[in-house]
Amino acid sequence: MINFKSLNELYDDVPLDDEIMFDNDEDAVKELKSYIDDSNSLYNNKYIPLIKGYVKRKKDDTYDHNLAVKGFKGVVDEASKMFAKERDIMQNWNIIFNQNVRDEIQELLTKEFETKYDEGEIGDI
Repeated sequence: MINFKSLNELYDDVPLDDEIMFDNDEDAVKELKSYIDDSNSLYNNKYIPLIKGYVKRKKDDTYDHNLAVKGFKGVVDEASKMFAKERDIMQNWNIIFNQNVRDEIQELLTKEFETKYDEGEIGDI
């Protein structure tokens, strides 16, 4: 009988490329935020639809900051996976960008939207 290990057990001993590991969470946040800002596919397929919804909610006065932060989870997780896949380390995307990093970027993206909206930089999309 074949004994299948869990995916975690299979990848426990897989070393991460030193170039991919970040010295601290702040560096990881900067790298992933930059990746999100530079990715046309993420921007067009994930970011813009969220922003359209958030603009509508702001106008309807039903916008909720905490829900907006959660909404950016899909963008951030997808960016993390794309970043890792491009570097052939797909199994470690959630290690490279740990939950604290991803949460911080979600908050950054939300605050960035709110600031741009309040300053009139984002109108009808």
